[in-house]
Amino acid sequence: MISGRGPGRLERENNLKGCEKMEKRIYTVADVAEVLQISKPKAYELVRIQGFPKILVGRAIRVPIKEFEDWMTREARGEHGRIES
Repeated sequence: MISGRGPGRLERENNLKGCEKMEKRIYTVADVAEVLQISKPKAYELVRIQGFPKILVGRAIRVPIKEFEDWMTREARGEHGRIES
């Protein structure tokens, strides 16, 4: 949780107890924004970058979590171009 803010949607979902649910495998752009602590417009810019892992379902953009995590690891290692704010 970020100081001064309540838990985000992802954190609330992860804190559900006693509910059986499938493990989440796909993020929305809003999820990506929350994970990276950036604005939704900046997250939409990010998903348009060539090489960013995404799936288009009609007009909806979905981001496979595993591929997103792999992409973040490559970015952190400097194996690809930098994201600038």
